[in-house]
Amino acid sequence: MKVLALFLSAIAGFSIWALSKPITGQVEPWDASASYLPLGILFCSILLALVFRKESLMVPLGILAGQMVFLFWHLANVGGDPLFGIGLSIILVLTAIFSLLPAFLISKIGTESGSEGE
Repeated sequence: MKVLALFLSAIAGFSIWALSKPITGQVEPWDASASYLPLGILFCSILLALVFRKESLMVPLGILAGQMVFLFWHLANVGGDPLFGIGLSIILVLTAIFSLLPAFLISKIGTESGSEGE
């Protein structure tokens, strides 16, 4: 199940970026409204962490990996970007705040409710 949680989370992270242009009109999510990228990460994190409670800490890793794959693919298509380091920092901070924290809290809730039933 850990591999499945990681795989689906990576797809979610990739999709946040891939759907940015159709949803917001901006290729890069941070160029869209200030709420698109954080809310996309938060929504995907909560949903996937609830589905994969026992493996919920794999969710932030997968979401980060999916975003990184899209970012590198996008940079390869546009010929690089001098602001890559800043973009990478933004992704790391937003994923830490809006994915790692909710996944951690959900993993604790899942552990507590799981131990009560035993």
